[in-house]
Amino acid sequence: MIEKLVGKREQECITLISDVTYSQVVYWFNNTMKPMKLSLLLPKDRPNAQPRPLLVWLCGGGFTVMQKDIWIPQMVSFAKRGYIVASVEYRTNNESVYPDPIVDIKAAIRYLRAHAKEFFIDPTRVVLGGESAGSCLALMAAASDGISVFEQGDYLDQPSDVQAIIDVYGTAYLDYANKIYPGGIKEYGVASELLSEKFPPTIILHGDNDVLVDINDSYKLHDKLGELGVPCEMLVFEGTGHGEDVFYQEEIYDRICAFLDKVL
Repeated sequence: MIEKLVGKREQECITLISDVTYSQVVYWFNNTMKPMKLSLLLPKDRPNAQPRPLLVWLCGGGFTVMQKDIWIPQMVSFAKRGYIVASVEYRTNNESVYPDPIVDIKAAIRYLRAHAKEFFIDPTRVVLGGESAGSCLALMAAASDGISVFEQGDYLDQPSDVQAIIDVYGTAYLDYANKIYPGGIKEYGVASELLSEKFPPTIILHGDNDVLVDINDSYKLHDKLGELGVPCEMLVFEGTGHGEDVFYQEEIYDRICAFLDKVL
């Protein structure tokens, strides 16, 4: 059977560009260099693409392991909603000290801003998000905006600030300098101690049955940001634990993007 169809372009195709090096860091007893990578989701029809907001995503892993591409299938939903997505590698606590992971995240943001035209990014609309440990580091990176010790590496002419945060079952109350990434600097280690009215608008997602990250930390963060006048919304998932699939459903992406549309 032969059937003729009238083609309709109802959604654009998305392209994955893997393992783009955004910086080089000292590695292996200070004797070698390690390339730090990110992966990008971009529109396939790039010649006609207009600048879009950027979502920088950080995976979790208890600060000991990380796989930057593990959430790429879910991040396609953001790409289809008009975002350029960058999933970023950062150093874990078995290979680095504080503030190395924050240095990495900020270096990636600066790199992406420096290549905004190449990647069709609107550099004035950058969202930083993550899940679990990645979300914790996203909060820390945002809270430490403007502190020079975190700005190391290339493209220092570019800012590393962000305009919104997606916090998926993270916490702002960890001590990175003394407990999570010990051995480095001792200052600026707790995100909650650095919060101010300049903190970016934030959407928080957390399950009320999470036994790994206490949801009360998210309630405290929500209330604190409210006191500071920072736009913040919190979605509480009833009966839901840590890392469950319910966080990554189309209805939830719609809720997140609706918040971002209001604040970007």
